[in-house]
Amino acid sequence: MYTHALKKLGKKEELEEWYLSHINGPHHEWAIEGLGMLYIRTRREIDAFKLLSPFVRKFPNRPVGLKILGISSIRTYQYEAGLTFLEKSLELKEDKEVKSLVDRVKRLKKVRGGNR
Repeated sequence: MYTHALKKLGKKEELEEWYLSHINGPHHEWAIEGLGMLYIRTRREIDAFKLLSPFVRKFPNRPVGLKILGISSIRTYQYEAGLTFLEKSLELKEDKEVKSLVDRVKRLKKVRGGNR
């Protein structure tokens, strides 16, 4: 697939353009989640959060959307919200990466004793 080739070649700008050109099309859910993952991979957590917040409100049972929103929340120090999104994602679909993140955030909360 075209997106896989762009990922392998490290063509981040072209990949972003491709996703943006498809977010209003028939497969917009997939394009939005793909763009959100690209934002996470390129350390653009705020962009991922802005993109996925309305998406998750509209599609609350999409585990990948919840995962991306959870990761972006955690990376912007919103641990409690991130944990909630990740746990919901894990309820919907088993994912080793999400399980690992949930465990790490819980340990961090225990050490820090609070929301941060």
